[in-house]
Amino acid sequence: VLENSRKVMSIAEKHLDGQAQKLTLIVSPEWKNQLSRAAINYLNDGGNVKQFIQQLKQMDFVNDENMGQILSYWNKKMLSQVFKWDDKSKSLILDNIDEAEVLLERASFIAKELDLNEIEVIRAEDYQGEDGRENSSLPLSPSIIFA
Repeated sequence: VLENSRKVMSIAEKHLDGQAQKLTLIVSPEWKNQLSRAAINYLNDGGNVKQFIQQLKQMDFVNDENMGQILSYWNKKMLSQVFKWDDKSKSLILDNIDEAEVLLERASFIAKELDLNEIEVIRAEDYQGEDGRENSSLPLSPSIIFA
């Protein structure tokens, strides 16, 4: 998160009037974490990734209202991401870590490293913005917003 934040910060400060003061990290919603765990377990058990979509449709968080969004997310983002995670990342996801809690515990370190006044960590489900930034978060890869 720190390295990604550094990269985004250099770009963001070109659009801000001066140095960034605050970093907001939006962690992925629980359904993305559940989907990630299910996909990793499915593949670890020898499942064919092309067959996973049938299992995905049966998950308890999938319903008629959100099925299109979830299937689109699987095809556009998650399918390739499952193969990009290294073993350590997969282990963290499978261990069901509380990403928001971990980031909050490290907030003062991140603030010091980036020379910021404030770090805010928000779960995607609690994000109040209307800009859709919560949608780009992935497990272990929160959305990054500087102000």
